[in-house]
Amino acid sequence: MPKPSAGPDERARLRALADDSEARSAYALSLLEATRDRESLLAALRVLAETPRLEARPVLASRYEEADANGVRRDPGAYVRVGVVHALRPIVLPDDLPLLERAALTYEVLPTSPEDVTGPLRAAALVTIAQIDDTLTGFHAVRLLGDRRAARMSGEPAATAARVLAAQGRALPLYAYLTREVDLVPEVVGECLHALVDLPAALLGEVLGRFTTDPVGIVQVGAFDLLLEHPAGESHRDLLRRFLRETEALDVYRYVVAAVVAARRPALLDEVMDVAALERDPSKRLLLADALSLVRGSARAADLVARLRNERPGRWP
Repeated sequence: MPKPSAGPDERARLRALADDSEARSAYALSLLEATRDRESLLAALRVLAETPRLEARPVLASRYEEADANGVRRDPGAYVRVGVVHALRPIVLPDDLPLLERAALTYEVLPTSPEDVTGPLRAAALVTIAQIDDTLTGFHAVRLLGDRRAARMSGEPAATAARVLAAQGRALPLYAYLTREVDLVPEVVGECLHALVDLPAALLGEVLGRFTTDPVGIVQVGAFDLLLEHPAGESHRDLLRRFLRETEALDVYRYVVAAVVAARRPALLDEVMDVAALERDPSKRLLLADALSLVRGSARAADLVARLRNERPGRWP
């Protein structure tokens, strides 16, 4: 029987050490130093990200430089470099900033596609820079938030930049992103909306009016989260009522009615119950019943749940 190749053997040993984190981490470091198998290297990097070892820093830097010397050929898609940055994050030091800034500025296109493939690397670098220098992180995050090469599906690295800016309490660039007329990425819009709970009340109506009617579900979810969390959100409950009456997006509908119940804001909950009292769509009635069944101590909610679940629409007044 032929002997298994080195790569599968190495990965099998990593799996066999799953119950001994110290031995597994030590073996992962040995693979990081010696393996030539790409999949084994990626597996070792995942282990070292979970169980970091300070002595791995110089080897991680060496592996990064090796992959980055000709990224398109040696590390297409930047998977090794992303793995290195993830493994470096728990043990990162200021000396690592030059490598991380270079990663945050990396753009590569493969011969098979015109699209940049290194968005995840820029995102990983940004989060790791945030472990070291808040000011530098802010500058890179603002730059990446406006990155026109952000992936349309995931929004990366702009979505990560939005989360980082939100964590730093930097709302202005997030609001500026939402005022753009073109090149908005739904994932990024959603992240920005989640973070604008301190938006001045005078600006809230314009933002909600624009994004509660967006055709993309993740954008609508972000807009209604903002409506529910903003101190002035109840003054725009007409947008909630219109959405509940008109939308055919049942996944978003389910989320919104459940979020209203969880938020426990009386005026908004009254809007949901007013809509429930007149709703005729069978699918919406079931979703309303499920959500309102979680309202405690409300005779009106209990009565609506019973009617939504047991009465035919035609029998309602």
